[in-house]
Amino acid sequence: MRRRFAVSADGPTGRADLMFGLSELALILLVVVVVVGIKKLPELTRSAGKAARIFKSEAKALKEQDRP
Repeated sequence: MRRRFAVSADGPTGRADLMFGLSELALILLVVVVVVGIKKLPELTRSAGKAARIFKSEAKALKEQDRP
């Protein structure tokens, strides 16, 4: 018989705290650079920017479509 245990990510405020500090962001950036490589980084950032612009325009179009 298996038992299931719930794991909670709630902090002292009752919600998950997902804020990153400067040192955490620097570490994440360093890991990305090592994994992806310096040569591929400009291409990766261009793709991320393009995806963010598309997402923003689609969200704006949905918001305008929902207006009465």
